[in-house]
Amino acid sequence: MSENQGNFLTGFTIGLFAGAGGYFIFGTKKGDQVRQQLMKEWEKAKSDLVKQGVIEEGKSLRELLYEVVEKLDDGETTNQKDPSASLRMKKTKTKKPAAPGETKKKFKGI
Repeated sequence: MSENQGNFLTGFTIGLFAGAGGYFIFGTKKGDQVRQQLMKEWEKAKSDLVKQGVIEEGKSLRELLYEVVEKLDDGETTNQKDPSASLRMKKTKTKKPAAPGETKKKFKGI
């Protein structure tokens, strides 16, 4: 088996399990019960974390996850007003155009 086939099978398997988990959680009655129980447990844990000073009062789970992603974001600064900014693709730097009268070199060695 080549490396590409192994990577494909790994990705396919992860996707298969993610899809099955998503179907269970969002598509079945038992999954609905599990989701409701998870939300109750989160509310309990959240109040404990606020009391311990780990998180701020009134923050949603989504905001907390964005903060975690931002902290894991290789130390690059992001827009603090838009928490989803760290999840967007970064723009690549463009080179400055040549000044009038200058010619661009196509190869560095020439």
